[in-house]
Amino acid sequence: MHRFARWGWGLVMVGAVMGCGGPASLAPTSTGAAQPGRDKVCTLIGCIPGATWKKTVDVPLSVLRASTLTACRNDVCASIDLAGFSEEVGPGGYPVRNFLQVPSNGIPAKDQPHVSIGVFPVPQQGFELSVSYDTPPRAVLENGDVYAITIQTRDGRKLVDERSSVMYRISQPNGPDCPPTCMYAVMP
Repeated sequence: MHRFARWGWGLVMVGAVMGCGGPASLAPTSTGAAQPGRDKVCTLIGCIPGATWKKTVDVPLSVLRASTLTACRNDVCASIDLAGFSEEVGPGGYPVRNFLQVPSNGIPAKDQPHVSIGVFPVPQQGFELSVSYDTPPRAVLENGDVYAITIQTRDGRKLVDERSSVMYRISQPNGPDCPPTCMYAVMP
């Protein structure tokens, strides 16, 4: 295949998303369907409401693997057994399997959160943990919601034990006049 042949499809896709090649009256909506009479073109970028944390823990991988993460918003919690991180370490000191999520297929039940954690080595400091708590689609988020994150070893020692009341930020990835609008918090 000629190296520029791949560009043709990419340009067609960019044109489709940007609304090029068609009248504004048939502009795509956030669901990708045409809406007659609408003169605003919206891209189709999504967003996920919830909260994120980045924490560094100065422990060996074996201690982290013998722990459980519990992340909560108010009284709705989800837990991940960190034994799922691989013992095998690859290039750069990364565990070969360095990402876990609950539910494991990434698709939460109707009213349940999706929680994920990634682990990344930090020289002479242990590991940086990147945790996301994605709220269920119909969850009502309010400033003052309390998020908590705990990482506890099997012997009861808490490596991380934090809770914080949040003020949400607003994300409108497709612009102020286009859906979706998401609320998210970045934990200290």
